[in-house]
Amino acid sequence: MKARISLGAIVIALSTSCVTRNRVPDECGEMIGIWTGYMTAPTKTLVLPGAEHGAALSDAAFEPSSSRVWIAAGDLGSVYAIDTATFSVTRVDGFGVSGTNAATTRAERGPSTIAIGAGLVYVGNTATSEICSVDAASAKIVACTKTTAPPGELGYDRVRRELWAALPASGSIVVFDASRAELAPAATIAVGGTTVGHAFGPKGSSFVTFLADTGSLLWFDPSTHELRYTAPLCTKSGGFVDMASGGKWTVVACKHATEWLESRHPDRADGNLSESDARGRIAFLAEREFVYRVGHGRLSVTQGIKSGGKREVYVAPLPETARTVVADPNAVAYVLDPASGRVLVFDVVKSSALCTATSYGYDCLPHPVPEPDR
Repeated sequence: MKARISLGAIVIALSTSCVTRNRVPDECGEMIGIWTGYMTAPTKTLVLPGAEHGAALSDAAFEPSSSRVWIAAGDLGSVYAIDTATFSVTRVDGFGVSGTNAATTRAERGPSTIAIGAGLVYVGNTATSEICSVDAASAKIVACTKTTAPPGELGYDRVRRELWAALPASGSIVVFDASRAELAPAATIAVGGTTVGHAFGPKGSSFVTFLADTGSLLWFDPSTHELRYTAPLCTKSGGFVDMASGGKWTVVACKHATEWLESRHPDRADGNLSESDARGRIAFLAEREFVYRVGHGRLSVTQGIKSGGKREVYVAPLPETARTVVADPNAVAYVLDPASGRVLVFDVVKSSALCTATSYGYDCLPHPVPEPDR
């Protein structure tokens, strides 16, 4: 039977003080800009120990062998690991931090970037110019390797067991041999600027990243570390935000649109979808062709469909301060809110409701997010 409930009943887990009949006030995020869609409150809200007053939650990734979501908290000198089965939180300390100064952000004062390896989690520390290897099972630091400049973006090549590390200050990417916990430099690639975002193609067939200085996509052959292709990216969509890959697709989040590129052939696009502002990391679940974005006070999930088009299948209101989203294999989303030191958990498939706006509020029915149809 259809239930008539206001949007406030859906977002009550975010705040009980910001409920109105037909919209969510600014402190809870702007009103969802569609008339019909899937939405829900967080399944869980996790407060990270020691981060109750806010923290620089700058990067996150899902590690499959331990089934944990790993989160970097730069200014705390910590990394957190969330068990996706029990939602228990483990805090890993021991990372170096730097003092406060006008030249650094909070994230740059400690561990700020994360990449997932083979049983290891790699943590880039901008404060100490090193990359530390953390054992995924024991959550212990097992080795740290110095870099010639503060590390930025990290990406792991599972086929060759190599770690690609951007060094923005030197305008280069260093490729490390990651066959052991102690990393060893294997190649240095001069790119002439700062690279952000990265994605590996299927079976390590390509490595792509974005060169912020020129607004260009860079496509490398990982077997030779050679640059093979470059092209403008996000020039008409407000600028680059992030990218992710899975299966045949590399998904690029521009500020106002999402572009789908073929991983093996980045010059071939599958169209784009205009969306609201994206902030921080995006996530891509290849099995369902779900793209997760955070921005403009909401979580948005877009799905590829058989016709080659895209459809928005899920939305949820968020605090405006939310940044970055990670998804686990069950399509559960973990959204970071640095301002409150919280992680908002959304079970996208199981807890969604199909809601239609009416003059008095919303008509909502429990409704699973659809399976991909291609």
